[in-house]
Amino acid sequence: MIGWLAAGRILAPVRALHEVAADIGERDLTVRVPVHGRDDIAAVAETFNAMLDRLEEAYGLQRRFVDDAAHELRTPITVIRGHLELLGDDPAERAHSQDPPAGVSRVSRASASAAGVPAGAVQVTRV
Repeated sequence: MIGWLAAGRILAPVRALHEVAADIGERDLTVRVPVHGRDDIAAVAETFNAMLDRLEEAYGLQRRFVDDAAHELRTPITVIRGHLELLGDDPAERAHSQDPPAGVSRVSRASASAAGVPAGAVQVTRV
């Protein structure tokens, strides 16, 4: 009986580590393991908390990157949509034209900009 109580008391920090690990969610990495003492279990808890700090920072960087990329893509896409709305819808009008409509050139340049293609590398063909 004394051995069971001693084992339970010794393993309490391991249970705390397990509970924190089970509580960590994909979006909430703020939970930390309480660190008590200076034994091996406390060292494991400190290492686990440091790992959570690094993961939380990495997820934050990833979130900011995705937000920045989405923002950078919105402007060229908005320009493309605007130019497409200005293009004529009459197929007969387009069939008589030898040159691509000015709107197609603008859309081509804007879409190349969105894709990161240098401006001179895009050639517009007849639609």
